[in-house]
Amino acid sequence: MAKTVSGDCTFVGYCSEVCPKSVDPAAAVNQGKVVSSMDFVIAMLKPQEA
Repeated sequence: MAKTVSGDCTFVGYCSEVCPKSVDPAAAVNQGKVVSSMDFVIAMLKPQEA
């Protein structure tokens, strides 16, 4: 029986049990980091509005 922690990936190792089988938890986290970094760089380069 899989141990579910409120549906969240809060403990190391539980992502594989909690996330749907079609989701790669490590890839999802890394993709989020890339998108967040891109948003930060764009915000820094964008002229600020007065």
